[in-house]
Amino acid sequence: MNTRWLGLGLALLLGVLGAEKGNAAMENQLKNGSFEERAKGKPAGWDTFTWQGEAAFEYVREGRGGGRCVAISSDSGADAAWLIRVPVAPFAKYRIAGWIRTENVDAGTGRGALLNLHGIGPAQTRPVTGTSDWTRVAMEIETEDIGEIQLQCLFGGWGVSTGRAWYDDLELVLLSKEDMSEAAGVQIDAAQHGAPISKYIYGQFIEHLGRC
Repeated sequence: MNTRWLGLGLALLLGVLGAEKGNAAMENQLKNGSFEERAKGKPAGWDTFTWQGEAAFEYVREGRGGGRCVAISSDSGADAAWLIRVPVAPFAKYRIAGWIRTENVDAGTGRGALLNLHGIGPAQTRPVTGTSDWTRVAMEIETEDIGEIQLQCLFGGWGVSTGRAWYDDLELVLLSKEDMSEAAGVQIDAAQHGAPISKYIYGQFIEHLGRC
């Protein structure tokens, strides 16, 4: 009976630990994706950049829940973004999502309002144009050997767009991660002794080092 209850207890404990690990993996790993943390008049960690045209960048209290968000607008057309650099795990799969609201956004020669990743391509969400209420956009990426990404709240994109767009509640969620120790398949036993090296091979090795 005691053994039975011990086994049941261990099973429950493993289940709880597994659930906690899964919940941790599903947490938002993007710092200040809600734009609520402020530093020097702009959202902490975020910068702006304009590739083409003229854009107005705003940090306003017009977010989904009445809090802060960022916005980009242009009357004459612009290709611009709010952007942030984010560390990621190599050889992992992530979901990137966020909310976009638009007012009279004309894609023009660009895409409109979207989320984009610089350095991994093609990696962008569907664009939002016209006049729309808060719309959720999302994409999944695989990092391969990359350890950092640049996430952009993009307005325009590969051309210029006009109108105004708001961005809020961005998230970066780890979906899966490759176990590199298993992938490598290499095990080293420091206590194991292999076959001795021939003195002739060793001598050639030392001679080669002397020529380097």
